[in-house]
Amino acid sequence: PDGDRIVSGSSDNTLRLWDREGNPIGEPLQGHSDWVWAVAFSPDGDRIVSGSSDNTLRLWRGGGWRDWLRSCCTQLLKHSDLVQQKNGSSQRACELCQQSWTRRERAEFLVAQGRYLAYQGHIEEAIAKFEAALALHSRVLTAEPTIYAQQLAAQTVMAKGKTLAKNDKPDDALAQFERAIILDPERKFDPQLLTQQLQALGLITRSRSQLMNYHHLNDVEAFQQLIPEQISALERALSLDSSLKIDPSKQVYKLATSGIEHYAQQFAKQGDLKGSFALLEELQTHLPEYAISTAQLADAAGEGCRALVKQGKLEPAFKRLDYVLSHVPEREIPARVWNSIAWSGCTLGYGQHPEVQKAGELAVELDTKQTAPYRDTRGVCRALGGNVSGAIEDFQAYVDWIAADRKRSIDKHKMQQQRLEWIMALRANENPFTPELLEAIKDQ
Repeated sequence: PDGDRIVSGSSDNTLRLWDREGNPIGEPLQGHSDWVWAVAFSPDGDRIVSGSSDNTLRLWRGGGWRDWLRSCCTQLLKHSDLVQQKNGSSQRACELCQQSWTRRERAEFLVAQGRYLAYQGHIEEAIAKFEAALALHSRVLTAEPTIYAQQLAAQTVMAKGKTLAKNDKPDDALAQFERAIILDPERKFDPQLLTQQLQALGLITRSRSQLMNYHHLNDVEAFQQLIPEQISALERALSLDSSLKIDPSKQVYKLATSGIEHYAQQFAKQGDLKGSFALLEELQTHLPEYAISTAQLADAAGEGCRALVKQGKLEPAFKRLDYVLSHVPEREIPARVWNSIAWSGCTLGYGQHPEVQKAGELAVELDTKQTAPYRDTRGVCRALGGNVSGAIEDFQAYVDWIAADRKRSIDKHKMQQQRLEWIMALRANENPFTPELLEAIKDQ
């Protein structure tokens, strides 16, 4: 209609806009599934209607810059940058968009600004925005401006009060709650009671956080000092809110259970099983239903032994292992731990040591999944211990396991070839396990 644009329909099922010189504007408009035979602009140029052999009519935006400006500004109507106008760019964008907004949209924008101001506590400015919005559109706001602004401000004041109460600042919280009631008399609650309830909630929340975030503490003594402190905190919470159904001591020890188990396992890893059991037995006196897991302690203690073996400290490792086994059954130490002890012992040159031999056998015996790499470890132990036929049997099982893996990696293929060479050497009564080879396979 303005003579600046031409619209065409095409046999490729699209419409296209052109300028008066015949240059295409934008991308083709897609949507029809057959030839487009008829097109026309609306009188104001804002819409295009098209008819197609697919037996449909379609309505399109005209695609002028004013359309795009209006579309963008509509999406920005309640964007926080425009509403809050924190900088010159957002202010200029707001001025530009107001030219394309309808009266209703300008009114909605003023309401959004008023809400923001009210939440910030600028009640008079918020009221002015609401009144200006109503002047543009009488139905954009159903509440009376002053009452609405005060209700919104009260929400922020309540939120501040709740935060203050939870952070154990009752006087400041109480002042905020009383102000909220003045701003919004419809709020019916006892400020003193709410303050105390939120104080209690804050004490419980902080107690939980401190007891469960134990990893930042340096040692078990620091953690143990927390326990009586947090019992006192929960006793205070109970005095503030008698409706709470908690036993402070029991609740604290429940929250502290993970931390106590953590330090008990640390003791076990260091070889101090007496210290481990002392911690857990103390926990059990406060939580009679708690069951001590010797399996977890055995796992941690075994890991400590494994670490010593990997460092080449065989004698200290086996001395600690004897101590561990005097407190927990050997079968409760996981197969992976025995396997690691056996592999490290063998590759460090202690393959004939009775404890290393025993570890290799236990790893396979305790492995319920029949993991082939554990048999590979035992094969090395057996070869170094003189059990050649047993070693060949284990290496063959490992080779067969790799062969069955259709997605085996190049590294696995190399390991398979290496084991086949070991088997050939052992059958020829040769010992392939030279110090150089043991050093080379140490990290396999």
